Amino acid sequence: MADKQPIKVLHVSTQTGWRGGEQQIMYLVRLGKEVRHYLFCPEEAALRKEAKKEEITIKTFDSSSKFSFFLKVPFQLWQFISEVRPHLIHVHDSGAHTLAYLLARRKELALPLIVSRRVDIRRGKNIFSRKKYNQPEIAKIFCVSNYVKTIMESVVKDRNKLLTIYSGIDLQRFLYRSPYPKLRNELDIPDDYLIVGNIAALTKPKGYPVFVKTAAELLKHRQNFIFVIAGDGPMRANIEKMIQNLGLEKNVILLGFRDDIPEILPSLDILLFPSENEGLGTTILDAMACGVNVVATSAGGIPEMITHQMNGLLAPVGDIQQLASNVLRLACNAELRNMLKENAYITVKNFSVENMVTQTIKAYHEIPGTI
Repeated sequence: MADKQPIKVLHVSTQTGWRGGEQQIMYLVRLGKEVRHYLFCPEEAALRKEAKKEEITIKTFDSSSKFSFFLKVPFQLWQFISEVRPHLIHVHDSGAHTLAYLLARRKELALPLIVSRRVDIRRGKNIFSRKKYNQPEIAKIFCVSNYVKTIMESVVKDRNKLLTIYSGIDLQRFLYRSPYPKLRNELDIPDDYLIVGNIAALTKPKGYPVFVKTAAELLKHRQNFIFVIAGDGPMRANIEKMIQNLGLEKNVILLGFRDDIPEILPSLDILLFPSENEGLGTTILDAMACGVNVVATSAGGIPEMITHQMNGLLAPVGDIQQLASNVLRLACNAELRNMLKENAYITVKNFSVENMVTQTIKAYHEIPGTI
């Protein structure tokens, strides 16, 4: 009897940067060895550079032109599908979903489609979005949290297609636990100062104006705080101007993009995560894994990771006073800090990358026609 052939999955991504979604794709490729993976992505994508380290077939496209994206790129995707003949297609962002939708409308896509939904920005307000999320080719929509799943229930007619699969983190990625001296030494921060920071792209949903205003509020109460921001993005100039206007240049430091996050994150004493919108927020999970206390807003799927006063502290979205109060509580209470850290490490084990990969591949196998 011939050996059963592995499922062939074509991953489609249109993102050029490196964020949580791209990391999840690479976890699937690296750990999901019982699946044969293929990748269609932009030529300049950070994901392509990582995927080239693996033994998978990659086809790229030019993402610089919107005209080309809607007319030429769908044809290139169709060619790639014809070459590799996957059992299913897994689209990992809205642009990738649009490509698959355009192919399907031209009767050139008859394969089961998996859609990953990782953000909590509401969809379905226009006809195009509703058609996309209800196209018959969709077999499953993987939602990154129950919160995102609830949002999608207002858009997707067949709710049986919705499945929550939490993003996973690699618990072995963080060799160090807080306090780790990397940043303290690099920035010459005195030992009696607390390092409060965030690691995220400088975009509106991440709530960085609230981060800066919370820093200003905290410095009214005590001066021994240093605030650091690791990341880059379109809001950088605005954030720099806000820091200058508030006179915070000595206490708020923009580190820019860093590729040494496993050392940067455990250098923090407190992660201040003031997101406005958040599908899940894997930076919080990373912090929990390396012993960094978390103060966050209750945006999106964050309360599915953080239980207030059990493994972290939460505040309403945009509530500067409560965020500052939570940071001060931690700063003044070592017993509370230790209790939250211990509980957080227990919690984060439920969000391992192994769990994410196992659940994803199980879902692949349950789709008709893949076995």
